[in-house]
Amino acid sequence: MSNSVHILILSILQLISVLGFTILLLTFLLSSRVSRSYTWVGFSVGWIIACLSYDILFFAGQEHDSSPNRVICLVQAALVQSVPVLQATTNLSLIVDIWLLVGDALQPLRISKRQLLTYRVSVVLFPHVFSVSVFVGYLLVYM
Repeated sequence: MSNSVHILILSILQLISVLGFTILLLTFLLSSRVSRSYTWVGFSVGWIIACLSYDILFFAGQEHDSSPNRVICLVQAALVQSVPVLQATTNLSLIVDIWLLVGDALQPLRISKRQLLTYRVSVVLFPHVFSVSVFVGYLLVYM
C-alpha cells in the first residue's frame, strides 16, 4: 500500500473516533437519564480534540502536498505536540475522579459544597489549560 492509502485510512479512523465520541457526548448532554461525571466529558472532549488534531491538513486538502500552507502545518504540529499532554492529563483527571468517587462511597468525604465545586472545576479545566499552554508555547517557539 502507498503512503496516501495509509494517510486516508488513518484519517478515516480518526473521523470515526470523532463521530463515536460525539455521539457519546450528545447522549450525555441530551439525555436527562444518563449520569456521567464532568471529568468524563473533559476526557471525551480531549479525545475529540486529539483525533481532529491529526486531520487538519486532511480537512484543508493538503495532506499530499509537498509544501502545504505553513500556518496550517504549524497549527497541526503544535496540536500534535500538545495532544499527548492533553490525553495524559485528562486520563489522570478521570482516574483521580473515579478514585475519589469510590473513596467517597466507602467513606464519605467531609468537604463543603464550595470545595467540591472548586475540585470539580479544576479537575476538568486543568488538562485543557495545561494543554493550551503547551500549544501556545509551541507556536511561540516555532513562529
